Amino acid sequence: MRPVVILPVVGLYSSGLLGYYNFSTFIQLIILFFLYQINACTMIHLLVLRLKSILPLTFRFYRESIKLGTVFVYATYFLSVASLSNFILLVENQDVAKHHWSRWLDGNVPNKFWSDNYIVTSGSNLRFALFLKLCGISLVSYIAACIAIPTAAFQILNRMKGLLSMHVVQAQKQYIKALVFQVFIIVAFLLLPFATFIVGLEMRINSPVLVSVSIILAMIHGAAATFVMILANKPHRVVFFSHLNSFYMIVMKCIPIVTIPIYAEAIYCIIKRSPNFQRHYTIILTAHILGCLCEEFYGFQLFRPMVFLPIVGIYADGILSMLGVHPFIQLYGMFLAVQVNAAILTHITFYRMKIIIPMSFRYYTHVIRFGIFSTVFMYVGAVCSVNFILLTMEDQMEAKNFIYVNIRPIPSVFWSEKYMVSSPKNPNIPTFLMAGTFCIGFYILLCILLPSICFIILHKTRHSLSEKVIKAQRAYLRTILYQVAVVLICIIMPFIVFFAGVANTITNPVIIPASLIFAICHGSASTLIHLLSNKPFRDTMKAQLSWVVCFLTCSRPERGNKVHTLSSIVG
Repeated sequence: MRPVVILPVVGLYSSGLLGYYNFSTFIQLIILFFLYQINACTMIHLLVLRLKSILPLTFRFYRESIKLGTVFVYATYFLSVASLSNFILLVENQDVAKHHWSRWLDGNVPNKFWSDNYIVTSGSNLRFALFLKLCGISLVSYIAACIAIPTAAFQILNRMKGLLSMHVVQAQKQYIKALVFQVFIIVAFLLLPFATFIVGLEMRINSPVLVSVSIILAMIHGAAATFVMILANKPHRVVFFSHLNSFYMIVMKCIPIVTIPIYAEAIYCIIKRSPNFQRHYTIILTAHILGCLCEEFYGFQLFRPMVFLPIVGIYADGILSMLGVHPFIQLYGMFLAVQVNAAILTHITFYRMKIIIPMSFRYYTHVIRFGIFSTVFMYVGAVCSVNFILLTMEDQMEAKNFIYVNIRPIPSVFWSEKYMVSSPKNPNIPTFLMAGTFCIGFYILLCILLPSICFIILHKTRHSLSEKVIKAQRAYLRTILYQVAVVLICIIMPFIVFFAGVANTITNPVIIPASLIFAICHGSASTLIHLLSNKPFRDTMKAQLSWVVCFLTCSRPERGNKVHTLSSIVG
């Protein structure tokens, strides 16, 4: 939605994606308040559940308290949804209301005032005053409930000290304090700003800074409350700070914040800005981007590998390990995802080669057959070559006992089931290294050979194609070549370092973890290069980035994007 309030007009302008697609601003406002109300009710529900959990069965009014709490929760949800009907009081003819404001301001209305995404209320009728008073009653009621429930919980705990152990009382008080901190943040970031906003409208306080700060605080109240919950709850706080102790873990957790917008922008550009005459190519390219996204999510969140040198092993610290999935299966899935994405990139290169070859080319049939063979071979080889990792399997107890006796230092997670190792006495390790080297060398050769054939064919058929077509095809080939180069740098070269480190027992504590991070990030780096090297996508990305500036300046970008043709690709 991205709401913008421009004083002194009592109104709201939607500058987000829904507003961009002309979705009703009034409905957006109702949806936003509905989400706020449900979240507020959820917090009340949590407080009531905590109050219910601390009541002993011997409490005199136990049944009555449980029934009262249940009725109170249901009533809170019902009244929250029913309170949305208050927005009916704001419905009025927008043309009449806007002309009223235009006359009152002598025509000095804000920018986009006459846009359909800008809704206003004249504020000259009793319905608007009634709406403000009903909102004020809701705010006061919520604040009263947030104060009364924790107070009752503490009073019950104090009265039941003799019936409960000191440990239980302290634990319950700790949980209640965590909820109180959350409630305080919600009051500070949501309720008080909205109360300030309503009072400002009631008293016609025309302070743009005050209203803007209120809206910003209201928008980030969820993140602030969640962060405070982590800090206020001791078990959560211990886990949070233990993860922050490792720079490697910080990088693994924070990189998706940067890379996910890159993938979203790439998918948008591919679907909306690709030429209409290349649907098959668009599908393959979209599959590659989605594959890279899934691979990165798998690596950073589901798998999350960690390496402790000088031991040759992988510690899986992701979500799959929490679910009990064996680290070897996770490693197998990671290698399979990398191989399949490499095969898709080869498929993209072949498809580009197929497009640029004219039917009159002398070796047209042979080149097409070679491309088909290379693509099929890459897909089959990608799946089959993953099985080479089976060579690293061995009895983990024997391998760990051998490493424990002969290698130092030993990490603290050494005996964990999440930690899979390979001992130096494994006879299959040299075979695994040679197989990995062969796969890397073959892929490098193929990545050099296919683009070279494409450029040679373009050069030989330059007289049968127009200059504009040749420039466009070369631009596409350069884009793919840049992607391949990034893949080589971000994944193949780090894996070469990794294999060399295993073969020569390199104990540098920086090289191999950095190689893992670079390897997992190869998809986002390749996608970013694709956006920057392709002119239509680059122009679209610039326009999208301008939205950030427009958001900070409370303005709306002009619609200047269009579906690019062959002429717009060359530049």
